[in-house]
Amino acid sequence: MGPLRVGFDRQIFCLMARGGISRHFNDLISGLAAGAAASAGSPRPLLPVLLFRCHANRHLQAPGLVRLPALGYRLLRRLGLDPAAAPSRLEGIDLLHATYYLGRPPRQPGCPLVSSLHDMTPERWPHYFPRGSPHGAKLAWFAASQRIISVSASSAAHLREIAPGLADRLRVIHLATGFAEQPPTPVSGLPPRPFFLYVGRREGYKNSDRLLEALARLGGGDLAPQLLLVGGGPLRAAERQRLRSLGLQGRVWAQAANDGQLAWLYRHCRAVLVPSLAEGFSLPLIEALACDAPVIASDLAVHREVGGSFCHLLDPDDTEAWEAALGDRRRHVAPSRRLGPRALLERRRHFSLERLWADHRALYRSLS
Repeated sequence: MGPLRVGFDRQIFCLMARGGISRHFNDLISGLAAGAAASAGSPRPLLPVLLFRCHANRHLQAPGLVRLPALGYRLLRRLGLDPAAAPSRLEGIDLLHATYYLGRPPRQPGCPLVSSLHDMTPERWPHYFPRGSPHGAKLAWFAASQRIISVSASSAAHLREIAPGLADRLRVIHLATGFAEQPPTPVSGLPPRPFFLYVGRREGYKNSDRLLEALARLGGGDLAPQLLLVGGGPLRAAERQRLRSLGLQGRVWAQAANDGQLAWLYRHCRAVLVPSLAEGFSLPLIEALACDAPVIASDLAVHREVGGSFCHLLDPDDTEAWEAALGDRRRHVAPSRRLGPRALLERRRHFSLERLWADHRALYRSLS
């Protein structure tokens, strides 16, 4: 019997230029490919197959791929032409793992469909998402799927509330990170002051304005802590105005960073801050764990699930609590100190890429 060929579409690799879900799928595909080469003599090795050539993602590297500017894909979507909405070819694969849920799910007789549930935030907080959001076809994809991989038990529970008929298709596979092995690359040009680190998008339910209010209440001065924003793009005009109104000019700045630089920032920050009102998982929690960075996060069910043993959790709506936590160094405790050596190793193993690959191989083979 030949290899089990698992196809991956290009949806997330056109939607995202870097970070987040796209890094997860790149790590997954890369690990499966390496495992296929290592297990070539086994009864049925598992082989990932990319169903596209063109994409817009900086993480994805494979022979024969062509990376085009993400701006072009965004323009096509605005014109109603979505090159990522469906796999370009399905012939010759045994199973399709969809990376997102754009357009209509494909119907291929005898080829099981696996979809990933990244979060249910748009369904639970719809006022933060405009009409025409790429999440609109999510439930149609899940209804057409033989398996739904949820990145957390919390997100799985939210889907069961909305679509209880899909419960038997759900499997929880936590996300993972390779940041423990990521060589750090020093970041130059940072002020010689302690800084807090915020990673990812900043608008809406991400609740980043709560951090600005708490930081402003701490007061200024030469030793006042800074806030570094990474991964959400440059400061927008409205954000700069907000900083001026709070007296935070020169204390908050945005920085682009590759994976090596981000690993360095995790290792040198005072604490990682995650104040979200909702999340499907929160990768910064486990990236901070891998780099032994203290974490202060909102008290959400998913944050208790993923990082309750090593994070300091706060009410996301309590500005005074955030002010107190930012100003009290005793609350900036590294995971190694919170957990101890044995529990730290166990938690890092659980969120390792090796565990992620093993869980996915087992699920794919259960459908073959």
